[in-house]
Amino acid sequence: MGGSGYEFAVEIEDQFIRQVREQKPSLLKRLFRSPSGIEAVIGEVASAIREDLRGFIERAMPEPWEATRSICKQYLFSRSFAPVRIGVRHNLDEDPSDRQARVAFTLSGCAGAALVSAWLGAHWIEIWFQREHERIRTGLLPRLGLKLVESVESLACDSEQICFFPANMYCYARFDSEGFSEDDKEPFQHFYLDGCWSEGDDDASANAVRQFLTDRFTDLMRDGRCRCQLCCPDFDANQLQGLP
Repeated sequence: MGGSGYEFAVEIEDQFIRQVREQKPSLLKRLFRSPSGIEAVIGEVASAIREDLRGFIERAMPEPWEATRSICKQYLFSRSFAPVRIGVRHNLDEDPSDRQARVAFTLSGCAGAALVSAWLGAHWIEIWFQREHERIRTGLLPRLGLKLVESVESLACDSEQICFFPANMYCYARFDSEGFSEDDKEPFQHFYLDGCWSEGDDDASANAVRQFLTDRFTDLMRDGRCRCQLCCPDFDANQLQGLP
């Protein structure tokens, strides 16, 4: 199981190329294998886009649910996680004729261990891009030396509609209307958690969480609405009291 993502097309502007040329490494930087000029600029731009996403999430959810805090801290904005990639040619400063590039959010599912979180992350990135589109187009990207290419459609890796539900410390669950069962002896359940919660001794706890959600919220979720905090901020998360 790979993960998820979101990407959109941009055009490199003169400002970006000037920044690359100004970053030419000194002898000392070469000796210590510091990032090349274009790698340094790409890193700065990717960091700025990531921080803009973080700012949007904090503004949109100023009083985050436990599930929202959990996914932001443990996955989406963890220190070891850098989901933004800028796809440009590495000789751009020498030959700037081809200025097409892509901004890609690549969200790892960690071989299934964080797959639901990857899907949820891509879902929130798509909402950020849609709700903040004009500001991103006219403010954020030009400031970074990029121009949004409106004629090229932005792409989400998952075309199907995924509905999420808060699961407190377990981040978010994905609702499955058809349901599933681990084997013939187990009852049907309708909520998937990240696979990491089912590893080793934690499997019984994860199963209890899935069953709790199935018993109490399956009927609610059959209306097809996503209950993540961005889509449904009026959902009363206090209903999750008693979650194992």
